[in-house]
Amino acid sequence: RSLVIDPAAPGAPEIVRHWVKDVVGSRDDRPAADRLLDGEINHLVRWLNYIFLDRTGAGGRMLPGDPFRDQWDALRYAQVFYGVLERIDTRLSKILADSAAAGSRWELEQLRGELTRLSQRAELIIMERQDLSKYLKRAVRVEMDAILDFWDYEKLLEQPVLFKVELCGRRLAELAARRTARSAMFTDLILLGIAMTSILGTALAVTEFGRSIATDPEMAAYDLGRSSIVEWVAAQPADAIVVTSGVVSALLVIVYLFFRRDRSA
Repeated sequence: RSLVIDPAAPGAPEIVRHWVKDVVGSRDDRPAADRLLDGEINHLVRWLNYIFLDRTGAGGRMLPGDPFRDQWDALRYAQVFYGVLERIDTRLSKILADSAAAGSRWELEQLRGELTRLSQRAELIIMERQDLSKYLKRAVRVEMDAILDFWDYEKLLEQPVLFKVELCGRRLAELAARRTARSAMFTDLILLGIAMTSILGTALAVTEFGRSIATDPEMAAYDLGRSSIVEWVAAQPADAIVVTSGVVSALLVIVYLFFRRDRSA
């Protein structure tokens, strides 16, 4: 909110004092209203209530001859940088809140994509301010930096945005790692189940082969001397084969849990 007023107008001192009554300066500064009315300064851009003492009648139209043209440009640039970064800060806070409840891979990918875009925008805004400062008139740049300092731009926005970008990145990486570990566990369990059934299937197949080769005349033609191992397995009862396969499978499960615990540690 900007007020352009002629200090010589009737009632101007009272309006000026009321307009800037909440403006806080440094300890060594005189009250802002006194500095304005005494002619020490001719404008004040601090927080929300901005005032310009127009003694030329230009009326703040940013036309040639407007004594505050540089200040208007600086205020416009400062508002752009503050407003854009404030929107990014708000959206980052929302991503941080959403990441606490995200569970599906699709939600994580969506949040990660939005975080990447916001991080790039935040970095571009910060770099844009630095680049723009090189090409602005010195008066505009000094005024813009002073306005942003009055608004605590770096403390209230720039530093929190960079912190939230880092915090959101760590949170999403943590969730992705947790989900990857859960997927890896499911994969390990599937492979373990396949291994267990393969052990039982192989044992039964060897038993069936050893028994059939001794009784089937067609198979006997290829029997050039049975392996003692196959003969011994074929001689075992089916229950013993099943129990042995179960024991071997249980040992595999124990070995899997042992190595998984060490990996987790």
